[in-house]
Amino acid sequence: MDTESDLTNGRTELPTDFAEHAAAVTDLDAPPATLEEWWTAVVEQYSTNDLTVGLTHLYSESPTRHEVHVNGRIRYTYCVLDALQAAVFEEQDTVTVRSIDPVAATPVTITVSNDAVEVSPEGALICFGSSLDVEDIKAVGSLAAWSVQEDNTKIQASICQYTNAFESEATYEQWASVTDSVSAPLSPANVVPLLRKVPQGHN
Repeated sequence: MDTESDLTNGRTELPTDFAEHAAAVTDLDAPPATLEEWWTAVVEQYSTNDLTVGLTHLYSESPTRHEVHVNGRIRYTYCVLDALQAAVFEEQDTVTVRSIDPVAATPVTITVSNDAVEVSPEGALICFGSSLDVEDIKAVGSLAAWSVQEDNTKIQASICQYTNAFESEATYEQWASVTDSVSAPLSPANVVPLLRKVPQGHN
């Protein structure tokens, strides 16, 4: 198992097409150069509008490819990013996320604790994908407000189906070459510290 213990190591550069899309849906003046820069803007929207994310936003009542192993049970989320967010929010020292690679159909395991992220197989990654419509975002005011709307049908269609775990860069590239979204490949170890900044609510 590959252990990534330095959660603040490096910055994550965003692909140009994803950065341009991120700027448009977040109403930024210029494309963010890094994931960290973009995430700071998104979290600021949550704070400015007094919005929070609760576990009820994250969990699915029906089984999916994305599992959160917590408190002796398995819970399901709509995408791997939601699973990692739940792992951060849950009051348990160590939470295991298991997500199925949509290309290879093999499991990717990400174990999140207070000071480390362990990923198996070695070289596994996640991606954030989006086919968001800017007009949909404008209709509710901000990306943060859009992301916590009660009806999550559009969220599942525009983000969740494109946000996955992959056993390797090769399977991600294979998937990305045929998907109809923009996406950014990400290291789980670099994503988890950013998820800790999302304001948590109890809804």
